[in-house]
This record gives sequence, C-alpha cells and structure tokens, in this order.
Amino acid sequence: MPDRADPSSSREATEDLARQARAEVSSAASLLARTFAYHAAAGKLPSPVVALRLARPLELAARSEVCAHIRRGRESGLPWHEIGGLLGFGPLAAGSGAIVAGYAFDYTVGPRDATSSEPSAFIWSCQACGQMII
Repeated sequence: MPDRADPSSSREATEDLARQARAEVSSAASLLARTFAYHAAAGKLPSPVVALRLARPLELAARSEVCAHIRRGRESGLPWHEIGGLLGFGPLAAGSGAIVAGYAFDYTVGPRDATSSEPSAFIWSCQACGQMII
C-alpha cells in the first residue's frame, strides 16, 4: 500500500494502476481483433452488425470509467479545461477555435438528445460546500 505522506509513492501507484488498466483494455481489444482476424482468415468475417455488437460494449465500458474519473476530478476541484487537456482535446480545440473545457464537457455529457429542449448537464458533488452541482 502506498505511503500517503509520500506523493511520489502515490504517483507511482497511480501510474502502475493506469498501466494495468491500459493493458487490460488493450487485451480485450486485441482479443476482438484476433477473433475477427481468425474468422476473416477462415472466410467467415463477422458481419458489421456482429462486430459492432461486440466492440460497442467495450467502448461504453471504457467511456463509463473515464466519466466516473471526470466526476471524481470535478468533485476534487479539477477545472474543465484541465480535464480537457488530460483527455487530449487541446489540439482539437486549437484547430477548431473552440475551447478545451467545452470539448471536455461535451465529451462527458455525451450526444445531445435532439428531442429535448433541456440543456446538457453533468451532476457532481462539490466537496467544499456539499451541494450537488448541475
């Protein structure tokens, strides 16, 4: 268990966990790729429908994890522009004239419901005041 008084120990533990998570996600993606390659070599490549049904849950699981950590980041005071930078939206924002924070928020709330007139919202708990922030 990392020593909480030693920030470098905590950073190392975080980096180790991140490496392990990347390896597991990579392993799942590689398994899908190998499965598709095996079936393609046998002349039985899964249809696009089957491929999407297999790949989409993996994507959604990863996105759910990212959004959970974004929520934790906001709850600990991490600003949207910093979250956007961590998500790699800097070059995208620079190329489009948009702001990094806007890309981070839009990514987090997901696609807008075209049938709703309600603005997009992301709910998190402010640790300083204990209030729900929408």
